Amino acid sequence: MIFIDETISQKAMELIVCYNLSHNLLLADAIIAATCLTKGLKLFTFNKKDFSYIEGIEFVN
Repeated sequence: MIFIDETISQKAMELIVCYNLSHNLLLADAIIAATCLTKGLKLFTFNKKDFSYIEGIEFVN
């Protein structure tokens, strides 16, 4: 289990600022992406298009 900490929160807000207007990034997706980025995790999703524009995101094949 991973809890949302200050690092994840800050990264999520950075992602919102960068991508909300251009890609309609919502808070839930920003938290998911921020968690992957800050914890060095690969993302498993059926909607790669929702995250593919975020630099540094890696997907599980």
